[in-house]
Amino acid sequence: MIYDTPAKFINVSSDQSVIEGGNLLLVCETSGKLAPNITWTKIGQESGENKILHLGTRYKIENVSRSDAGTYRCTSFNGVGNSVSHLLTVDVICKYGYNFKSLQFFIVKSVSYY
Repeated sequence: MIYDTPAKFINVSSDQSVIEGGNLLLVCETSGKLAPNITWTKIGQESGENKILHLGTRYKIENVSRSDAGTYRCTSFNGVGNSVSHLLTVDVICKYGYNFKSLQFFIVKSVSYY
């Protein structure tokens, strides 16, 4: 007999810090029989918390801006048992060294060649 098994996490991103203008890759890999569907949402998003931002295991955000800071949720569900969710926080660090999420200051070294 073959049994269906609920989704479970095998590899998920931890909290991330990224410099404004950089790229960010969030990962949410799960297993299960039937193959799980993965959705990405942002908690507290003005346009509605349930708005799906991305479908799939890897969510790439290019040219990160300050508005990308916040808490993200990946949810995996395959129709067997309950869905599983993972939360992670994204901090965006201003090019000038200001962290908009945690209100900490960082020194960002800049080198110019003439």
